[in-house]
Amino acid sequence: PPPLTLTSLAAAPAVIGPAADGTGDTTTVSFTLGAAARVTAQILDASGTSLATLLDESRAAGPNTFTWAGHVVPDGRYRLAVTARAGTKSVTKAIDLVVDRTVTAVSASPPVLSPSGDGVNDTLTVSFGLAANVPVRLDIMKAGVVVATPFQGEPGIGPHTVVWDGTQGGVRLPDGQYVAALTVTDALGDVVSALPLTIDTVAPILTLLDLRTLRFSLSEPATVTLLLNGKTRIVRSEPKGTFAIGFPGAVAQLTAEAQDAGGNLSPVLEGG
Repeated sequence: PPPLTLTSLAAAPAVIGPAADGTGDTTTVSFTLGAAARVTAQILDASGTSLATLLDESRAAGPNTFTWAGHVVPDGRYRLAVTARAGTKSVTKAIDLVVDRTVTAVSASPPVLSPSGDGVNDTLTVSFGLAANVPVRLDIMKAGVVVATPFQGEPGIGPHTVVWDGTQGGVRLPDGQYVAALTVTDALGDVVSALPLTIDTVAPILTLLDLRTLRFSLSEPATVTLLLNGKTRIVRSEPKGTFAIGFPGAVAQLTAEAQDAGGNLSPVLEGG
């Protein structure tokens, strides 16, 4: 039988901000089991005392999830402990969770930023709400290092947005993986909501390999739009690599282009 493992434990979001209207109180916990197991999950306070059992059921091998509503506990820092048991073996993993009603509805859009000046996904908008006038800082981080700070101040109670153009000191940051870290300083100290972000200004490369079978290759995942014989339009999401598009008739004329998640457009392909 496969070994019992418990990996990839995470909660999204890790900072739960229950709002007065009942929104924002839920986090989704995900984990992966190497084998089928009985899984229990407990929420622990700062002293390690169990406050509640969130999950106690049999789960299959592979990816698993469950949700938890944080409004049932007061604001504070907690640990979520997940244990998997199969026969005489058990494994436990734990992660940190924060419940903080001071900051609510934290989000960042779009997840892929393309500050190329083409008018598509050129800026990042970070949105959040505050129930108190507390210090707020938005940092852009790469590999744990702050590379830009688009906002720092006390914006006051209510909803807020910060728009960032992908630059620091007027210089555009290089393509890559980043984290938009929104830090609120309140009675719990520094509470950080981390939002993953990608900067991508490179257009996908779409190559026609064979017109008759409509075989193509892509340099990265993208949405491919074809116009066949001047009248049939086909839109497909395709992964990186080679792929083919099924079409019942002969292709006398073709135009095609690809757009990635950052909104970058490939050069238009023409064939026929």
